[in-house]
Amino acid sequence: VILQMEALRLGKAEEFPLVDPPSARLLADGRATLVELGASTAEGRLTDTGRRMSLLPLDPRLSRMVVASIEERCTPDAVVVAAALAVQDPRIRPAEKRDAADFAHARFQDGASDFA
Repeated sequence: VILQMEALRLGKAEEFPLVDPPSARLLADGRATLVELGASTAEGRLTDTGRRMSLLPLDPRLSRMVVASIEERCTPDAVVVAAALAVQDPRIRPAEKRDAADFAHARFQDGASDFA
């Protein structure tokens, strides 16, 4: 949200009149993450990398990976990894539907591989 607000020039998230604003600690953590990823300066200005990241509908960590993959010329592989990391783990199932989920997941079990 911080990255998108900066890209859209809506002002600082801390000053925006959100209906249910996040805590100051969460905003500070989010800003620190953006600085760590190279998306923002310590003063809160968006970098060129941050602008590119804001164009991708992904978590900032994943969008940074995709942006870096362009520079490293490995985008097809990085996009596959980003897509896999962007979705909820398919093995997670609701407790009230555990039996039905176990039955549906059984056909995908592979004794030789957790990944497969």
